[in-house]
Amino acid sequence: MKTAVAIASAAAVGVIAFLYRFNTLGGGLGGFDNDHFVHFSRAIQLLHGEQPIRDFMDAGLQGGWPSLTYYASVWAQQIWGDSLVGEAYLTVGALAIAAAVTLLVAFLSTRQLLPALAAAALVMVTGPKLYNYPKVLVTAVAAGLVLQAVRRPTRGPVVLLGVWTAVAALFRHDYAVYVGAAALVGLLVRPWPRRSDCWRAIGLYVGVATVCFLPALGWIERYEGVATYLRDGLAMSRRESQRTDLHRWPAFTLSDPLASSNLVSWTYYMFWAVIPLALIVWWLRRRDDRDPNERAFVLALIVMATMVNTFFLRGNLPARFGDAAVPVAILWAWVLARSGALLRSEYRPFAWVATSLVLASVIASIFPFGEVGRELDTGGLTDSREKVARRYATAKDELRALPPRIWHDRDEVGALAAARYLAECTAPTDRVLVATYATEVGVFARRLFAAGQPTFGLGFYADEPHQRRALDRLATQSVPVVLTAAADEYASDFAPDYPLVARYLENHYAEVGAIDVDNKPRFRVLARRDRTPVRTYQRFGLPCFH
Repeated sequence: MKTAVAIASAAAVGVIAFLYRFNTLGGGLGGFDNDHFVHFSRAIQLLHGEQPIRDFMDAGLQGGWPSLTYYASVWAQQIWGDSLVGEAYLTVGALAIAAAVTLLVAFLSTRQLLPALAAAALVMVTGPKLYNYPKVLVTAVAAGLVLQAVRRPTRGPVVLLGVWTAVAALFRHDYAVYVGAAALVGLLVRPWPRRSDCWRAIGLYVGVATVCFLPALGWIERYEGVATYLRDGLAMSRRESQRTDLHRWPAFTLSDPLASSNLVSWTYYMFWAVIPLALIVWWLRRRDDRDPNERAFVLALIVMATMVNTFFLRGNLPARFGDAAVPVAILWAWVLARSGALLRSEYRPFAWVATSLVLASVIASIFPFGEVGRELDTGGLTDSREKVARRYATAKDELRALPPRIWHDRDEVGALAAARYLAECTAPTDRVLVATYATEVGVFARRLFAAGQPTFGLGFYADEPHQRRALDRLATQSVPVVLTAAADEYASDFAPDYPLVARYLENHYAEVGAIDVDNKPRFRVLARRDRTPVRTYQRFGLPCFH
C-alpha cells in the first residue's frame, strides 16, 4: 500500500513540477535563457545534416556520436514541430521526471513518504536552468539504478546501470564520471557472498558501459583524435572554471539575517553539511543488519553528492543549486528518516524534528531568491485549475510561434531586432557569423551559423588551429552579413582573442552600420565587400541581400 501511495505521489509531483516550469514560459525568448541557445543552435545544425566535430565545434565534452545533448532537442523538434514548444516539452518534462524519480528513490531507500516528498520539493524549488536538465535527469535515474544494482546485483540491473552510464557520457562525458564513481563504490561496498561475484558484477558493468560508448569514441577518433579532443575539452573546462569559480566562501551579513545573500549562503552550506552528517549516521549504523545494502547505496550517494557539489556549485549560486540537488535531496531524506534510529526511543522525535527543521529551512530559504512564489502565481498554481489551464494554453501558443516566421514589431525584444534584420535581409540558404556572444540571434533569424561556431566569445576555440578551421569552413559558405560587438568591445575582446578571424573580416567585409539595443550600440554590422545589396532595410539603414 505504501508503495502504491508513493507511486501516485510521484506522478502528482511530476505533473505539478511540469506545470510549475512550463506555465511560466513565453515572452521574448520563449522564457529560455540566451545560454540555452548555445546547445539548441547546434541541434538545428543536426536537423540540416551536420554533425559535431565533423562540421562544427562541440560545446565541450559532448561531441561524440550520437550526442544526446543535441539529438534530444532534434527528436523534440521532429515530434512537436519546428518551434520552441518541443524544446520546452523536452526540458521541462525531463526536470519533472527527475523530481518524480527523486521522490521514488528517496522513498525506496527509506520506506518513508514524508522525507521523500521533501526531497522532491527541494529538487523542484531549486529551479535548474532548462538547458541543464541532463545534469538533473542523469543523476536522478543513476541514483535509482545504483539503488537497484546494490540491492539486486543480477545481470539486469547491472546491465541497465552500465547502459545509463554510457547515456550519461553521451550527454556530456564528465557525467559518466559522477555516475561511474557512485556505481563502483556501491558495488564494491555492498556485502557479497563471494568476492568473485563482486568483480564479476563490476566487470559486467564496466564492459557494458564501454561497449555502449565505443561508437562515440570511434567518431571522436575519426574526426578529431581522442587525445586532441580531450586536450581541447579539458582546456575549455579549465577556462570555464576560471570564469565561474566562486573565488571565496559565501559570507553572511549579520546586520540583515534574512538578506537574500544570507539565504544563498545558508543553502550552500546546507548542501555541503548533509554529506558529513550522512557519513556520521552511516558510520553509527554500521552494525544495523536490517538492510546491509542500504549502507552501500548511501555511501555511493555521498560520493555522487560530493562530486556534483564540487563541480556544479560555482559562480551565480542561485542558478546552480538545481544542478546538484538530486543526490543532496535524497541524502537529506535519508538522514531525516534514519537519524532518529541512533537514539533511545524517547529521544527519537527530537532528532526527527531537528533534521526536519533544517531541511525545511533549506527549502524555505530558496523561496525568496528563487522567486518560487512569483513562479507559482504566474503559472496559476496558487489560484485555480482554470487559471492553470489557461496559462498552459497561452504558454504553448506563444512557444509554437517562436522563432517567428512572420515578424511583427512586438517580436523585437532586445537583441531580436538583429534577428529580424537577418531574417528579412538574408536568404534562407545564407548563414550568419556572430562575432560576439549572442547565441539567440541566429536561432531566431532561422539561419544556420557560419564557420562551425554559433558564436565567438569567452575565448573558446581561440587557438590558431581552431581559427584556421573556422576560416576554412567560412570560405565555403554564403555569409553576406557579420554581426560583431560594438567597436570598443570588439577591439578589446574579439580582435585580440581571434586575430586570424578578425583579419579575415577586415579584408572581406566592410562596416555598414549598427544595431542599437535599448538605445545603446549593441551590434556592429559588416557586409561582404563582393556582394551587392538588393535594397535597404529602412529601420536601421542597413543593406539587404534578399
